[in-house]
Amino acid sequence: MRAALAQALFISPGLLLLDEPTNHLDLPATLWLASYLSSPACAKTATLLVTHSADFVASCATDLLHLDHFQKKITTHKGDVWNFLNGADDRFKAQSKAFDAQQKKLAELKSKGGLSAEKAAAKLLKDSRADALLEKPNVYAVKFSFPSSEDDRPCIAVLDASYTIPGRSEPMYRDLRFSVHAKSRVALVGPNGCGKSTLLGLLAGRLKPDSGEVSPDRSLTLGRYDQHFDELLPVETTKHATKHLEDAFGISTQEARKLLGQSGLEGNAHLTPVKNLSGGQKSRVLFAQLAATRANVLVLDEPTNHLDLESVEALIEGLNAFKGGVFVSTHDARLVEGLDECEVWVCGEGETGVRVLPRPNGFARYRDAVEREVEEKVERASAEAKKRKSGLKDRAKGRGGGK
Repeated sequence: MRAALAQALFISPGLLLLDEPTNHLDLPATLWLASYLSSPACAKTATLLVTHSADFVASCATDLLHLDHFQKKITTHKGDVWNFLNGADDRFKAQSKAFDAQQKKLAELKSKGGLSAEKAAAKLLKDSRADALLEKPNVYAVKFSFPSSEDDRPCIAVLDASYTIPGRSEPMYRDLRFSVHAKSRVALVGPNGCGKSTLLGLLAGRLKPDSGEVSPDRSLTLGRYDQHFDELLPVETTKHATKHLEDAFGISTQEARKLLGQSGLEGNAHLTPVKNLSGGQKSRVLFAQLAATRANVLVLDEPTNHLDLESVEALIEGLNAFKGGVFVSTHDARLVEGLDECEVWVCGEGETGVRVLPRPNGFARYRDAVEREVEEKVERASAEAKKRKSGLKDRAKGRGGGK
């Protein structure tokens, strides 16, 4: 991913096309990319990017093109992405008002003018000089609901746990001591490879500590989301999403399809074998699975990777409404900032391998520090490049003088 991105940027194109460039980038790389796209280096490059990261759009985009799935058209917007998102309700109301006015006019042409439906439509189009009648507006509604277990007591106790990745000499985590319970709200951040997924693996029981204990309560129900899907979904069978939920949770077909629909999975995919679904569709199945779990604690690894802008906001609302504990690893600043009463832990730092950021504004300060560090690295790399270029010129002159 990074190599392909570097190759595209290296050639300094006149037109740069980027499809979800931040999906597998950590925070430092995302901040650098946004800065680079807005820098003089890209002054002569027109960039068209597809992204579901509102934060990234706000950092580098000048114009928005919103693909309306229901209206089958592109809506343009110049300015702040947050204003555009916040204006969704007003746009829907305006579209509904225009559609209702059109329907009222058609009814009048048919009742008072004695016209057939076809002739009434033709007259309305001619009078309004429109190419087609307005379609009834629909709301793209995604609702992530995570019903919790009625028992809020079960927890996970982490007692002096240490873990070393196989093949490495230094432990990634040393003497971790904390508990995860119904009131826990923790976001794990840090660069790729710093150990976020590893810590979630320890909490979920997929990994065992080298020393110490990670002890879940015997009555604990854990809800897991993994960005790689294969471990949690029936991708080795021909089972479809509806059947998977029915079998796993003993629910009816109607309830299974309701959960899938609420999670944003289109109806025609409900009966498609899970193994044939796209990454984004599989993520919706996993969220429906979490809704059926009734967990005490949710452990989520990069849950926004395959979500669109509206779904990220719906996920934040769903997690804030959840009555159990939440441990989530993410590179999405919007998710970190949107979670209520959330502690932010930086993995790969501190004596234990985890540094807890102070509240409030700890994440904002951390982000600013990362941005400054990225800028300093860019400046050092640029200075080194100029130095090497100057040295090559001097050597070339020396060889020319020798002749």
